[in-house]
Amino acid sequence: MEVYIPEKWRAWLEEECLLRFDDWWNLELEAVDEANTGRGGWSTVFKLQRRGRVFFVKRQSNHLSRNLSSGFFSRPTFKSELEQVHRYRERNIPCIEPVFFASMKIKGEHQAILVTESLEGYCALDELLQDPVKLVAWDRRHLCKSVAVSVARLHAAGIEHYNLYPKHIFVRYHEGVIDVRFIDLETSRHHFGLLKRRLRDIETLSRRTPWVSNTERLRFLLAYFCKTKVDKKIRQAIDLIAMRSKRKSKRAK
Repeated sequence: MEVYIPEKWRAWLEEECLLRFDDWWNLELEAVDEANTGRGGWSTVFKLQRRGRVFFVKRQSNHLSRNLSSGFFSRPTFKSELEQVHRYRERNIPCIEPVFFASMKIKGEHQAILVTESLEGYCALDELLQDPVKLVAWDRRHLCKSVAVSVARLHAAGIEHYNLYPKHIFVRYHEGVIDVRFIDLETSRHHFGLLKRRLRDIETLSRRTPWVSNTERLRFLLAYFCKTKVDKKIRQAIDLIAMRSKRKSKRAK
């Protein structure tokens, strides 16, 4: 069995009798979405509220992945996600906070649990952009720039999110500052400095935000590249994003 408990959470978990794999696996919880049944197993997300705190409890069985760090051996996808959380936090990229992780093999099945604290006070970017009532309190220019700068910081750290949907970007407005955090980090990877791989993230985000105007898309690119006006680099980025979007549209038909 493998267990990871951040030191700041150990005393709290001990008080709640939640230090062991079975403590979390046997909790009766209500799922917050439908089970993911891909990769030869299943993975489900649950919600837990304890003493004023809210947590997401993710359980999986035989939901496995392979990557370079594991030598291409199969292992629970939550293990990959935990490693990415550590990587983001080591490089000062705001993301989710891990509370508990454990994995073990039971009767031939690879089971794993990953618990993270809910981002209370934050709102998913897709939810915000589709809610005129919520959005009216936000400065859209400020929001666009803050997200662009956060994505640029992510890429400057050498990381490509690889699944940069607006539902995986959480934002919070507090005292004039917009705080941006990334979730669903499992598929993140090195981009090796390649512009094409960095723009893949931006194209994914652009394609998944049909509620955003072309002016805002341009404003995003200007903030991402720290530019004040359109130049050759911005035009190149626009062309590459358009080409990828076109290929994606053709495959979807």
